[in-house]
Amino acid sequence: MLSNSCVSRTKTVTNVLLQSSVPVLPGCGLQPADILFIVDASGSVTAPNFNKTLQFIENMVNGFVVGPNDTQIGMVTFDTKPYLQFHLNKFNTKQARSGDTR
Repeated sequence: MLSNSCVSRTKTVTNVLLQSSVPVLPGCGLQPADILFIVDASGSVTAPNFNKTLQFIENMVNGFVVGPNDTQIGMVTFDTKPYLQFHLNKFNTKQARSGDTR
């Protein structure tokens, strides 16, 4: 079972992935891709560094068209062991919403 800290961080990462609003760079997201983010959600990551991770993920996702025939995004978090947060095919768009990250 995930600790409360890990669950909170995972929900934050998921929200960043789905609600990001950074402009897409020209030419990005033109080729289909499967991208799996592996995120350290352990207590050894300080809040400032975790926020840098969130910013990086947000910037990356905004560079792609997300969809079943475009780029698919998945996520695994880990602390003492890995946790699949969502499969590559779970979200059809960046705007898709999900409160469940387990």
